[in-house]
Amino acid sequence: MKTLALATLLLAAAACAGPVATLRPVADRVLVVARTTTPEDRPIAEDAADRLAELLRRRVTTLRAGQFLRETTVHAAHLWAPRLLEQLERGGWPSPDEAGALASRLQIAEIVAVEVTTYAQAWGRRAKTTRVGLAAHAFDVQAGAPYVSAHADVALSEEHGRAFRAALDDAVNDLAGLLLGRR
Repeated sequence: MKTLALATLLLAAAACAGPVATLRPVADRVLVVARTTTPEDRPIAEDAADRLAELLRRRVTTLRAGQFLRETTVHAAHLWAPRLLEQLERGGWPSPDEAGALASRLQIAEIVAVEVTTYAQAWGRRAKTTRVGLAAHAFDVQAGAPYVSAHADVALSEEHGRAFRAALDDAVNDLAGLLLGRR
């Protein structure tokens, strides 16, 4: 029996010009990166970022890290792009100069950083419960500031054999819905 625990939208308090709750419907592109604090989280965050990019691609054009790095060689940004990508993956945002280059050279309007906030499995009285929590933080490249954060937390019980995959899928779907304004 699936139990959806929590899906909430929290607006980023810092640097918000107004109550923007979803990704803006842009004609430009969105860079989706996996943000991790520990090496153990990297595979899960990468998987979540890949899945989120695929879901967002239905409404906006998305880029993942590999495609971003390939395109930077064409636009003569290959010298600073790997450092910027590492900075984004570790919790930072672009400087005003980097943001300007992202917008003008690569037509990137927004950056979405996906991180794993919860990953746990525990045996209860009758079944195992799998819990996955994800957060996505969006950065407006033109404004040079973060503007929205979305959080999804899913707990599944009695999902035999594929509980983690199902919980991750549900959390990513919830996160995409929040970012696209469907929840």
